[in-house]
Amino acid sequence: MKQNQRLRRERELRGWSQAKVAQEIGTDPATVSRWERGLSFPYPYFRERLCALFGKNAEELGLVQEENSDQEPPSSPPMTDTYIFDPAIPLPTTIGGGLIGRDALLQQTRDRLCQSNAAALAALNGLPGVGKTSLAIQLAHDPAIQEHFTDGILWAGLGPSPDIVSHLVRWGNLLGIQAEEVKEQESAHGWAEALRFAIGTRRMLIVIDDAWELENALACKVGGPQCAFLLTTRFPHIALHFASDGATLVNELAEAEGLQLLERLAPSIVQDHRPMACELVRSVGGLPLALTLIGKYLRVQSHSRQPRRILAAIEHLHHARARLQLSEPRAPVDRHTSLAHNIPVSLQSVINVSDQLLDAQARQALRDLSVFPPKPNSFTEEAAIAVCNTPREILDTLSDAGLLESSAPGRYTLHQTIADYAHLHLHDGRVYERFVHYYVEYMEQHQKDYTILSLEQNNINAALQTAHERNLDVAFLRGVKAYQHFLLARSFYRQLEHYVEQAYQIATARNWQADSATMLAYKGEIAQKCGDYQSAELALQEGLHLARQSQDERLVISLLSAIGDLFCRKGDYAQAERYLQEGLQQADRQHASIEMAELLRSLGTLALNRFDYEQAERYLHRSLDISYHLNNFELIITLLNKLMIIDGDRGNYQQAESNGKKALELARKQDNNEKVAYLFNNLGWLSCLRGNGAQAQAYFSEGLALAQQYGLIDYIPLFHLNLGDVAYDYGNDTEAYTFYQEGITLARQIHQRRWTTTLLTHLSILLSNQRRFPQALEALQEAEHLVRHLPDNKDVLCEYQLGWGVFHLRQGDYEQAEQYLQVGLEIARQTNTHRFLADMLAMQGELYLKQQRLEQASNSFQEMLERTPAGNRLLLARAHYGLARVAALKGEYAQAYQAGKEVLATFASKKHRLLKEAKQWIQTLPAIEETQENADAIPKQ
Repeated sequence: MKQNQRLRRERELRGWSQAKVAQEIGTDPATVSRWERGLSFPYPYFRERLCALFGKNAEELGLVQEENSDQEPPSSPPMTDTYIFDPAIPLPTTIGGGLIGRDALLQQTRDRLCQSNAAALAALNGLPGVGKTSLAIQLAHDPAIQEHFTDGILWAGLGPSPDIVSHLVRWGNLLGIQAEEVKEQESAHGWAEALRFAIGTRRMLIVIDDAWELENALACKVGGPQCAFLLTTRFPHIALHFASDGATLVNELAEAEGLQLLERLAPSIVQDHRPMACELVRSVGGLPLALTLIGKYLRVQSHSRQPRRILAAIEHLHHARARLQLSEPRAPVDRHTSLAHNIPVSLQSVINVSDQLLDAQARQALRDLSVFPPKPNSFTEEAAIAVCNTPREILDTLSDAGLLESSAPGRYTLHQTIADYAHLHLHDGRVYERFVHYYVEYMEQHQKDYTILSLEQNNINAALQTAHERNLDVAFLRGVKAYQHFLLARSFYRQLEHYVEQAYQIATARNWQADSATMLAYKGEIAQKCGDYQSAELALQEGLHLARQSQDERLVISLLSAIGDLFCRKGDYAQAERYLQEGLQQADRQHASIEMAELLRSLGTLALNRFDYEQAERYLHRSLDISYHLNNFELIITLLNKLMIIDGDRGNYQQAESNGKKALELARKQDNNEKVAYLFNNLGWLSCLRGNGAQAQAYFSEGLALAQQYGLIDYIPLFHLNLGDVAYDYGNDTEAYTFYQEGITLARQIHQRRWTTTLLTHLSILLSNQRRFPQALEALQEAEHLVRHLPDNKDVLCEYQLGWGVFHLRQGDYEQAEQYLQVGLEIARQTNTHRFLADMLAMQGELYLKQQRLEQASNSFQEMLERTPAGNRLLLARAHYGLARVAALKGEYAQAYQAGKEVLATFASKKHRLLKEAKQWIQTLPAIEETQENADAIPKQ
């Protein structure tokens, strides 16, 4: 075809653009361009509109096709080159660019529609207002789509009550079908047959927008083998029936994309009030229609740039009713197909159309479901049935209506806007009581099943809030009691503290003494977990007083156990034993198995802290027997952990590791972060005993990260201590110093005397070895003040004496050093723990070497060798290193050299800080001829 210069000239004479012409006659600029370039020819419908627009006849506009007499007449009806772009196709309404966040979905749909095989089917389904029609419009105007579908695009906007025949008649007119050619002019069937014949092998895209009934959608499926069909619907089952594997769910926008859309519409609001804008995006769940309405409203309200008016507009939108009722009037040609002509577009109106199609039972169920927190939260089918008091089939009805979404097998979710709509129409208050009672009973049934409770956490929190707001006091207290195990295990201390305070106020107001005492017990435990021992003791003592007044014996026992644990943690072992023994006696009288197991665990811990391993084992094994009988896995984890420590101190490393890993596996299954963190600490400690510093560091680092993530405040100084020790052993003094200092700072903040003292002592040893004596002395003096309050903590006292011993030794004050080391060694012998004995004997041997007291030095290192378990290669190497130096000073160079080589190998494999020193020492030895005679003289180690 030749270029249509006449049409182009008439347009340019009037100063019109191709876009202007397209808008006037109901097509797009690309189509007008093709007409002017002679690439296609307008159908009669558009010829008439062009003639009317320009006031010219068809010949004057070059719209009459010339016949080519040289060509043979075709054997079949010719395919016209004209391109049909249905004037019913809405114009894109996006501002400043294409659709936001839809690139991947557009490409996916474009690829499916343009696939080479015939009759491609695609269907877009999703919530009301999610932007299905906008996607279809964008595709209809897409150049790649128009280029592929060379014969045109047809459009039918259906809605709830469509006039199918009128759409088919319009398509017939566009295709040049004369009404008299149609056998049944008043029926969809007659026009469908005529359209199929007229389309023939044309390559066209047929868009069926907003289908509410499958029959209506299928009535519009009139194309031939080269056609493709795009359907949009809010109903998943229609999409699946129509397109099968071509059905695609259109999701809401992500928060970042929603913010981008809001910024496009109201840029100043997002730029000046970004946090509030983010909250608005979340409040409508990223729904494009809602964001568009909000953006246009805010753009109008912010035109004057007056802060007062802008903030008032944003505050107005914080209310669900205001967001739902925001509306946008539209021109008749742009009306929403789901709505009547006189109803403006709003969230309220587009959701209401679906709501009105539900029967009374389904409509009530939708309202009842609004008590659940909205998407992304989900809830089980069982919960929905119980709370709504409705048959399962009603959920299927709501799902088929596109109002209730499936989130996982057996779980559902309600979009924020649907939930807001339903909640505003909820008038039956009984559903709140069903909601609260369902989740209180659920918590009571699954108190220790933390994985299950974690899935329902949002619903549980909503149920407790509802119970408190609606004065369902008994249910609220039951819920807090059942929930506190989970919140403690997950380290949600602040959340639990909030609930406990509310429950305590209720119990106090109603003079429920036992409940008040229980809440005080929880307060004490929370304070202890947060390191506030003073507040913990006050709460627990007050709780014990109330429990005794209420004569609740089991509660008295629990509080005695809690107070005993607190004193044990504080290092006041005498007070701890008094409370724990009183509790054990009462538990025995009451045959309270659960409480007895806890008390035996506490007494075992107390004995362990006193290094009375035999007594500790007796208590712990008794508790373990009861715990296995009760299936109390949480307590079993703790007991295995304690037994691991005992076996580790005794050198039974294999058994210790077995208990530790068994406990860790149980703790992970229970999803108990606190116990997992503590087990990481003790497994790291065990790795240190076995000389595996790299493994120890990995355990400590993972435990510290977990403690920081979940707010396990009183564990964090311990991890800093251990990580500092590992860094010190590796020779990373700067790193060790940092860990010690950070640990000391935090231990001081939570008034943890034990860890503060130990950290200060270890820091002083580091500083003394660096010959930074003023700083070392300052640390030891602070430790001296604290250690007075820890008379029963033999481990702390032993290390404190070691710190002073190293301080005086490095300064050359051997007499003072010996005094401190002798006291420390006496304490270490009382504990009968090889790790403390080894450190004291090693340092005592160092002192004797400095003084050339070789026999005494040899005795110290030999005792260290004998007392150290065979599995602790590092401590054994330190003992051999000491004996090798004694041998060298005695002139036994061959023996010293051979032992030194073995020591070097161990230090090198462990990357220990003594490696450099040992290398320098062995180089000072005289050259040794490794003859057979010398080899025979070396005693076997």
